[in-house]
Amino acid sequence: MGAVTRTHEGTFKVSTTISMRKTALAFFSSLLLMSGANAQTSVTLFGITDATIRYVSNDYASMTSLTTSGMNSSRLGFRGTEDLGGGLQASFWLENGFGPDTGTLVDPSRFFNRRSTVSLSSGALGEIKLGRDITPSYIAFATVDPFGDNGIGGVSVLLSALGSGALTLTRADNLVTYSLPANLGGFFGQVGVAPAEGVVGAKYAGGMVGWRNEKLLVNASYAETTIVADKYEQAVLAASYDFGPAKVSAEAVQGKYKVSKQNYYLLGVTVPVGAGLLRASYTFSEMEGPAVRGQALANGDDASRIAVGYIYYLSTRTALYTTVARIQNKGASKISFSGGPALLVAGGTLRGIDLGLRHAF
Repeated sequence: MGAVTRTHEGTFKVSTTISMRKTALAFFSSLLLMSGANAQTSVTLFGITDATIRYVSNDYASMTSLTTSGMNSSRLGFRGTEDLGGGLQASFWLENGFGPDTGTLVDPSRFFNRRSTVSLSSGALGEIKLGRDITPSYIAFATVDPFGDNGIGGVSVLLSALGSGALTLTRADNLVTYSLPANLGGFFGQVGVAPAEGVVGAKYAGGMVGWRNEKLLVNASYAETTIVADKYEQAVLAASYDFGPAKVSAEAVQGKYKVSKQNYYLLGVTVPVGAGLLRASYTFSEMEGPAVRGQALANGDDASRIAVGYIYYLSTRTALYTTVARIQNKGASKISFSGGPALLVAGGTLRGIDLGLRHAF
């Protein structure tokens, strides 16, 4: 070890031997860090916390609750990408949903219920992804919704699985997808398959294709979920166009299962207003087929929903929002908002209000 000497300022100075050892140690530590950085290009912690005060009433009862995901789904996630060279990348994505009102998981049976995937991607060849994820058909279905399929304005509120027990309307377990590369002049697409692995309603096969530019988006999808010897089928055609002062969107969805059918329609608009965004949509569900015990509703058991909301952005990460919506059931239909009172008669009317705060990180 080098000698220690006293300077004229009263401090102590270590000999150059120790200084050189420290420099060498710092150099090799930097090499180790650089090596780790090359092996794992990036790892990101991200999430959203969205808390909503919700009031829902019908002709007989009302309920006020603190819930979640009125603007965006609350989530916590980890994602990472490794550059393998030659334009090839390996990635992982782990994401769960939680309720900030209680601090509990949305799905206690799955820690990463929203997404748990590993993938290989290339700018020239596209991406292959393995694991639990959003299905291609849901991407086509939810893309044009002004409310992003969240809260009492979300497009899925009136969507029915027609009593089939299909588990794949939003996500699928054991999903294998292939996505086209992003450099196809605006064209995009994805196909996916998932085996049942012994779970009824989990076998999925579907795909979506579309085209977009700065103003126009058009996409379509078709998917089948096998239910023992039968299939739940869903077809989607959706589009949106940004006029500048306003962006309009529309879609038509048809679901089929045995003798039951649902025709589902959406018209929506988003308008920048001040420091925020005004959103509105009208959705209509039309049922077809005879009333079958344990399956979907019959002719005339329809429902409609109108929703209007406003987002005020306090910053790029934080926003205040409110949404008001009304559901009108017909016939035997008893569709309700999440968090609404249990007392609801067939053909009843519901009214709901969301008032919330969203922060992304």
